[in-house]
Amino acid sequence: MSSNQLRILAVALAVAASPVSGQAQEPDCANAQQSCGAILQQDCLSRMGAGSMAIPDATGDDCSAQMTAYRECLTNMVEQCPSIRQAQPTEDEGSLEALAESLGRLGGLIEAPATPVEYYNNALVYARRGDALSSRRMYEKAIVGGVDAVDVHQRYSQLVKAQEGLIGAREVYGDLARRLADNRSAQLANALIQPANQREAALRALVTGDDPFAPAYFEIANLYSADRLGAQSIDDKRAEKAALEAFDAADQSGKVYRWFLEKEMVEIWRESVRRRLAAYRTQVLDVPPVTLSAMASNDSWLVNLLMAEPAQAIRYRIDDGEVVSTGALEAIDQRTGRPMPRPFFNLPLGVETASIDVWYDDIRGVERGPYPVSFDARASFATNTRNVFENITTKWVQDSEYDGRHLIYFTHLLSFRCGLTQIEYGVDRDTPDQVYPMPPCDPKDPHSVRDAEIYLEFEQRVSKVVIQLTYADGETTPARVFEF
Repeated sequence: MSSNQLRILAVALAVAASPVSGQAQEPDCANAQQSCGAILQQDCLSRMGAGSMAIPDATGDDCSAQMTAYRECLTNMVEQCPSIRQAQPTEDEGSLEALAESLGRLGGLIEAPATPVEYYNNALVYARRGDALSSRRMYEKAIVGGVDAVDVHQRYSQLVKAQEGLIGAREVYGDLARRLADNRSAQLANALIQPANQREAALRALVTGDDPFAPAYFEIANLYSADRLGAQSIDDKRAEKAALEAFDAADQSGKVYRWFLEKEMVEIWRESVRRRLAAYRTQVLDVPPVTLSAMASNDSWLVNLLMAEPAQAIRYRIDDGEVVSTGALEAIDQRTGRPMPRPFFNLPLGVETASIDVWYDDIRGVERGPYPVSFDARASFATNTRNVFENITTKWVQDSEYDGRHLIYFTHLLSFRCGLTQIEYGVDRDTPDQVYPMPPCDPKDPHSVRDAEIYLEFEQRVSKVVIQLTYADGETTPARVFEF
């Protein structure tokens, strides 16, 4: 058994050997204390060096066996002796809020502490003096006294972790959590020192049901915070924001303040929540993780995957095909420090529709997905055509003179006919009155105009032409006048 474990039992012995102030010890419990204490021989006790934090391991003798037997004895004693297991505050002490007020009136070391809050007060005083062993003894008595306060258990668990290491702290608090099953602050402190892959489940168990333990929301939010993770995915941000909002709502309903003795700690938590929620008000998190856009060239569709957050890798599957990686570009993404994944792939011309599933590895390397997106050639033609003509406000048609005739060319409009259903025009007027002849779209050769009449011929010079377009999705543009 390690020196850390010996020290745990030494402190437990000090707690067990001191009767709770103001209460008479039951005879059986007193005998139990004597019996347990007799298990530890003086040479083992002396190795603990009462005020020393650096205690050599007990090796080469039977101290380890003594400590194991003593611990079993002590556990049985605590379970069987109500005066040691739970020293409840008297009626005039009242609720945890009243205890908190009492703590505010204290400050110096109390020579003969009698209540859990007085033990806690002394634990803080000893901690400030650097006397960790005495501080821990006072914490033990406050906790045995039944205090269910977040700050008490969090400070105590930090002290135990500093003295015993993480493994030792898990052992100590695992035992406390079993013995104090109804003490929610003890359960919270125990959850916080669990292995990373178990911590969230342990915390969420505290907010499940009709009466969630509000302080646990704050710790759940911390699991997903930038301070904890360094870089956050969009799902991390959503989870943090949801937990912060749950904590804030519970706080507004008075379900947070009552779980603390030190109200300064509550204010620190509240300020953290306010600051982080204020930052989220400027961020848009309710966005699709993946969206799709596609552009037709002369030989294929270029399908672009638009990610809502930085990705380390992207994979996709078309219909029921195989999952394929998009590969990587030569450029380094400064946000991830890794090669930037290629955010596009190609589809053959002639594909009318496709169902596509997309996966990606987020900024922390966690796989997200699959996210379904749909490819629709007709809708893509309409979108791309709209983007072109909304951004080109110069002439949609061109003119020239040849052999005394005035020619008006519709070549540019016709090259986007796969995104159009109709071209209306008017000559030397402000409203269209004719429909330009437009051959059907050829999805396999969408930009070709070789089968179209590309110009109109006039004997007299034309001064202006008005154009109105109808896109493939049915949307119509305003009529636009182009002068020559």
